[in-house]
Amino acid sequence: MYNSYFNFSCSPFENTLDQRFLFLSESHEEVIAALLYFVKEKKSFALVCGDVGTGKTMIVHHLLSQLPESVKPILIPYSDVEYVEILRYIALMLKIDPQGKGVLDLADEVKAALTKANLDGQQVVLIIDEAHLLSTGSLEHIRLLSNTEVTEDKLLQILLIGQNELSHKLRRREMRQLSQRINVNRFLSPISTSETIEYIDHRLRVAGSGFDKCFEPSCKKLIYKMTGGIPRSINRLCDTALLICMSEKGHMVTGKVLEKANDALHSDVIMVPKENKLGRFFSVKKFNIKKLKPALADGATVLLLVLMFLLLGLVFGEFLTRFLSLH
Repeated sequence: MYNSYFNFSCSPFENTLDQRFLFLSESHEEVIAALLYFVKEKKSFALVCGDVGTGKTMIVHHLLSQLPESVKPILIPYSDVEYVEILRYIALMLKIDPQGKGVLDLADEVKAALTKANLDGQQVVLIIDEAHLLSTGSLEHIRLLSNTEVTEDKLLQILLIGQNELSHKLRRREMRQLSQRINVNRFLSPISTSETIEYIDHRLRVAGSGFDKCFEPSCKKLIYKMTGGIPRSINRLCDTALLICMSEKGHMVTGKVLEKANDALHSDVIMVPKENKLGRFFSVKKFNIKKLKPALADGATVLLLVLMFLLLGLVFGEFLTRFLSLH
């Protein structure tokens, strides 16, 4: 929307997997190096965890572009499914027809296909993104699936990518057999203050501009303070700030514009009609029980009065019925 206003050749802050916008921070580079080691040395399991928006999926797609031709990746981008669905998908990727086959028969055919791939010099790597969505049962079945091996060679390597909840889940006692098999375990951290500015500058350069052309120097510390170095949050903040800057016909994003953008992104007030007395006490982030008590008291009083009138009406009705029956 603001591309023509700032003379951008493309949208610099879209949350897409466009590899042109890939920025490798120190943490990203370390994680990628560890994953390439995992593939090269044919390790059994690798685990990468990180907070929401730190760039885990972006790293996965970068890793795919770095794999040698002898490696066949099977990517499952969304894992909120039962294990049998994952097994069927693996079968399809190995050119096995899963129709009408039970789990055991399908697992045997997958093992046979993996054995053939190994004899043909092909290495199969299963990559499960959003793995924190897997149930403990599915994780256990995946561990059992990894038990396919020929002498010293692993027939199937497994990479689990997920939010920090995945790491917590694997610490449970019932998950110890899987956690003990993880050879490569990495945490993707947010980027630093200086990397935040480098990240923004990189994206703007891809679009034909640069940080110093779009943001005032005073914005540097503010952006990091507002986003904590989370790439997705940086994208949202910068995108909103540029939009506000354009609407105000400014030439560069200032500290005030950033404040407005941050307020717009973190506004926690739910808009309700003015006559709704209770509505103004609710918000996405806060629930002010002290302010809510008077309103609840008023509501309780009204309800009590209504019940009293209903009770009096029932008593009067019963009295009137008996009076008429006597006369």
